[in-house]
This record gives sequence, C-alpha cells and structure tokens, in this order.
Amino acid sequence: MQKSLSPLFALCYAKSVSKETAKSLVVLCIVLFSTPIETYMSYALNRIFDTAIGVIAALLVNYFLPRPRVVSLWEGFKGSFRKDSKV
Repeated sequence: MQKSLSPLFALCYAKSVSKETAKSLVVLCIVLFSTPIETYMSYALNRIFDTAIGVIAALLVNYFLPRPRVVSLWEGFKGSFRKDSKV
C-alpha cells in the first residue's frame, strides 16, 4: 500500500500542495482502497452522518460554553489546586 501511494505524495509536493492536504488525500485513498465496492454508499452515508453529529455537538459546546465562561471556569478550577491546598 505504501509504495502505491508514494506517487500521490510526490505529485502533491511537486504541485506545492500543503502537507495537510496531501495527508488527507492519502487517508482518502487508503479508505477508498480498503473499503469493499459493495459498501461504498453505506460507508459514505455513515461518514456524513457521523460528521453531522460531530458538527452539531461542537456547535452545542460552543453555544453553552462560550470562551469567557470556559476561561472563568478554568481559572476557578486551577485556583482550587494551589500549592497550599490540602487536596
């Protein structure tokens, strides 16, 4: 598998594609080559569904825990473990 993806890496670097993009293309190829043809559609739909759940969860976390609130919670948490604390 590694030898077959080496030309893809070489092409990406020759075209000045970012390293992240090149790595994501390699992961895509590995997933496509390792997934049986019969399950392409169900695999793709499951990935879309999983990604949608992840996006919704991230949006809910950002909505209910905005940055100022998280920072104040973190500062309070750090303050509870001072060196003079017996915890």
